[in-house]
Amino acid sequence: MKTDRLVLCLLGCLSLLLNGGLAARTLEDLQNDGRLRIDIAINPQEDIVARQQVTLQIEVATDRWFSGGMRIGHFEVKDAIVLQREKFAVNSTTVEGDKTWTRQLWTLVVYPQRGGLFEVPPIPLKISVADDSGASIVGEISTPALGFLARIPQSLESRREWVATDRFEVAENFNKSLDGLQPGDALVRTITVSADNLPAMMLPQASADSIPGIAVYPGSAKLTDKVNRGAYRAERSEVFTYVLEQSGNYRLEQQTFYWWDVVSRSLQSIVLEAVPINVSGPAVGGEITAGKPHAEAQAPGSRSLIISSVVGLVLAILAFYMIRKLKRLCWRKASAHPD
Repeated sequence: MKTDRLVLCLLGCLSLLLNGGLAARTLEDLQNDGRLRIDIAINPQEDIVARQQVTLQIEVATDRWFSGGMRIGHFEVKDAIVLQREKFAVNSTTVEGDKTWTRQLWTLVVYPQRGGLFEVPPIPLKISVADDSGASIVGEISTPALGFLARIPQSLESRREWVATDRFEVAENFNKSLDGLQPGDALVRTITVSADNLPAMMLPQASADSIPGIAVYPGSAKLTDKVNRGAYRAERSEVFTYVLEQSGNYRLEQQTFYWWDVVSRSLQSIVLEAVPINVSGPAVGGEITAGKPHAEAQAPGSRSLIISSVVGLVLAILAFYMIRKLKRLCWRKASAHPD
């Protein structure tokens, strides 16, 4: 009896080993047995321009199921910005033969900042997969390394600031009409730059003019990033306050924004035309009028009139005190010689 039981136990253990129930106890075992797949893909695969968005898609698939969430470990790509802009994976299932595969698709984005070769190192993934018994196999496994080439188009080599995208827009507005401006007025100008498939921190900044006669106060830029179903939209809004100090004719200089259209593969530009600012009227505090001292702009004889008024006031005060003193002297004499 004891021998029969021992034989049955050994046969059971052998069966478990042959079926892989105890063999696949690590993620590497599952991967070697073809029950766990790790794939990584890059898009676009060619003709990548510096500062363009490059998408990394990591897909993890198993013929079991995920018993916990997957986490992507930290990694860096030299001279590139790497972002994980989506917090959740896309889950799906597919049927291959008699097996159902559970899949998780994660998307990351890379923005190369120069031309040349870029290397994406193996990316660590922390995964939890259920084995045949339902127990969790938890561990870390990495994606294959890959590389890509980015270039700078010749038309952009002499440009200092530009972006590469499929949509780029620039808009401006003022808080009031530019007609009838006077010294002391505050003019608020807002310039908004927006683009798709870029982070707001990569958008170009507007320039603030330095103009004698106008005080310029740039505000802090407002950066906004939005993600909607895989579509990325970025916006940079800057506010400039112009305090008009003197009358005169001024000009806010033209500004040009360059961008590479990744669809048409051509250099594009958006121009904010120069803005004339005409200011008329007395200067702030009345110190300057049309660039001349205030006294010169007064009516003839006004200075003499002021001086005469001051002298007359002083004489009136002196006369008042003299009359008062004479009255006191007369009163004292009358008191000294009574009738």
